[in-house]
Amino acid sequence: MSIKLSYFFADFFVARNWIKGEDKLIYIVGLDVIFSTLEQLFIVLLIGLWRGRLIETVIYLLFFSTVRKYCGGYHAATRAGCMAVFTIVYLAADEFSVFLCGSTNIYVFFIYGICSLLFANIIFYFFVPIKNDRKRYVEYKKKDIRKKAFASINVWNGPAIAMVFFYPAIAVQIFSVTNVIIFFILLCKPWRKSI
Repeated sequence: MSIKLSYFFADFFVARNWIKGEDKLIYIVGLDVIFSTLEQLFIVLLIGLWRGRLIETVIYLLFFSTVRKYCGGYHAATRAGCMAVFTIVYLAADEFSVFLCGSTNIYVFFIYGICSLLFANIIFYFFVPIKNDRKRYVEYKKKDIRKKAFASINVWNGPAIAMVFFYPAIAVQIFSVTNVIIFFILLCKPWRKSI
């Protein structure tokens, strides 16, 4: 569906003389990426709404996208695979958060948060940014990206550890996303690759 929309809008832009005909393919690719991303976001938000966890889902998506931007991680071979993996992992993380909130006391959340944050910092120190064939980093860029990844994971998790006592469901969701990001990093087997 996203490719049809991309062609439609690219043709519309060419017809209006907003873009040149020779640039049409570039716009099709870019629009396709935008529409497929929006489609995935819509699916996950719809699932979160259906499960009665819209706020937690929005936090999941915001946190995941800000941290993943800097650290990288697993990329599926196809768009359908990407959507399936992302949705299944979201459901697993959200279900784990629901289970944890319903069956554990607040101090376990606190320990879970601290352990998640410490483990994330260790993984980020050794393996971030993940090698991506489309993005090659020079050494000074790698350090800058790693600093931004550290900042983003700590900016989200630090306050979440304090929020455990006031908003445990949201805090546990943030800890679960931290572990999802670690999962995607480790799925790439970063110890085998060098950037």
